Amino acid sequence: MRAHASGGLSADIARLPELEPEIVVAELDASVVTAHLDPIDSADELALAPLLAMARSRLDPLGCDVVVRAFHPVSVPALHLDDRAARHERARAEAEAQANDLWAGILSSLRDTSARARLVLNYLNPWYAASRLSTATSSPARRSNHCTASPCSWPGEP
Repeated sequence: MRAHASGGLSADIARLPELEPEIVVAELDASVVTAHLDPIDSADELALAPLLAMARSRLDPLGCDVVVRAFHPVSVPALHLDDRAARHERARAEAEAQANDLWAGILSSLRDTSARARLVLNYLNPWYAASRLSTATSSPARRSNHCTASPCSWPGEP
């Protein structure tokens, strides 16, 4: 049996193999998790551009990217994915900010701009329904592409 858990989970999960040797616990990279979630139509993502721009402007100073994917369960509005590389980069940046000029220059040369936490917004979550409705056409087929969980209805529909 293989079990995977985020490195952000409690130390108890990391100790599972001590109790059950057949269980393997591994830290997952944020980009790997994101890549396994369903992408959304580019037109739908474009419709969410104002929301994404606002979220990115607020979270960028915290070293966090924002993306939209579709995933289950729909009751989860977002996932915060943080991995070892992102935590290491935050520690490096903090040390650079506190270092003298010489060390700050050295630490600056080690900057990894790709190592960032990621907030993944769940396009299937009802919280985003207003954004979906503003771009949905009147076609029932178009609307059904956004609603894959059951039971599921659009506001104003039975």
